[in-house]
Parts: sequence; structure tokens; C-alpha cells
Amino acid sequence: MRIISNLFNNSYEALTDKRLISVRLSVLDNKLKLEIEDTGKGIPENRIQDVLGGMSMKHSGLGFGLSGAIKLLKNWSGSLELASKLSKGTSITLLFPIVSLT
Repeated sequence: MRIISNLFNNSYEALTDKRLISVRLSVLDNKLKLEIEDTGKGIPENRIQDVLGGMSMKHSGLGFGLSGAIKLLKNWSGSLELASKLSKGTSITLLFPIVSLT
């Protein structure tokens, strides 16, 4: 899935000295919850809305971006949440509805 691949790539590219990416998968209120957290550079608080709106923090950032991920997840009745602290890292939570195949 391209969304998840892009988020892992973003986390990897943001890493500095303490190189850690954590992934947690759980079920919450009939939704699949995927959390990706890194110990990277973080995003300045005044830039979070810009990043969620499609602006890139990368010099060559012209890819799918978080805004594309948000739109795709909304089409699937899901959501994306972002929390970040500068010089501490970023946490992204994806929520996907659980669909019964029966």
C-alpha cells in the first residue's frame, strides 16, 4: 500500500542520531489502528497544517504527500492523525474501518 510505504520513507528520511521507527497495530472501536512513530527531526508546530495540506518539508518533495494520504483514507472512511515535536520526532496514526467480508 503506497500510503504506508510513503510514511515509512518519510520517517526514515527524518531520522537523525537516535534511529528508531516504531510500528504498532491494534483494533480500536471497530477500526484498525496503525501507528508509525519516529525519533526524527520532527515538524515545527507552525508547519503542521502546511504539511497536512500538501506542502513538503523536503527539498525535493513533490510526491504523494500527507494530503494525498488523507484524501485516500477519507474515501475509505478512514482518517490520519499527526503529532510532532521538533527535535523529538513524529507520530502518524492511520485508522481504517474494519469491513466484514461475510
